[in-house]
Amino acid sequence: MSLAIGIDSGTQSTKAVVLDLEERRIVARARAAHRLIEGLPLGHAEQHPADWSAALDAVIGEVCDRVDRSRIRAIGVSGQQHGFVPLDEAGEVIRPAKLWCDTSTAEECAYLTRKLGGAPPSFEKRGFPSFRVILRRRYCG
Repeated sequence: MSLAIGIDSGTQSTKAVVLDLEERRIVARARAAHRLIEGLPLGHAEQHPADWSAALDAVIGEVCDRVDRSRIRAIGVSGQQHGFVPLDEAGEVIRPAKLWCDTSTAEECAYLTRKLGGAPPSFEKRGFPSFRVILRRRYCG
């Protein structure tokens, strides 16, 4: 029996499933929740990236404890996008991650959009991807 692990790290949790490739059925699954940082001003949505790593370790450990690890042939990973995780020169996280649903830069995004001649039709109201430029300047100098 060949197995594949599927992992999804989203805004609310990290999930893992193990699929038996011959029988085409899930033989193990696990989930570890993520929490938003509480007490932030309205519009801010942040998480600690270390929590994502801990959740990943937990779900992989949990599903691997339920199967014969020697039969794992593939691992697929998906994750949240449009986030902002600032790193230092050594690749270490220097502050909590801003999530895709953070709207704390709405005013700056609107200003930047106007200065650049308006939003193209594909721009979302949150201002992606301009919010990353603003966050980098705000938090990284």
